Amino acid sequence: MEKILFKKLDKSKITSLLKTIKKIRIETKNHDSNIDKINFWKWQYRQLPSRKSLVYVALIKKKIIGYYH
Repeated sequence: MEKILFKKLDKSKITSLLKTIKKIRIETKNHDSNIDKINFWKWQYRQLPSRKSLVYVALIKKKIIGYYH
């Protein structure tokens, strides 16, 4: 079994995370078609009044397999 690594999201990995979110959205038939769009991401996680957003990713062999916010 591969070891899962959890770490805080690096800003350079947002594109990779959005691709993973899109894949999960399609697999789960999620009704929210905006969830994997960059503008939605910025609105939900970066343009907060508090300016504090904690997003962590789950990785296997440096590949994002999930996230938590």
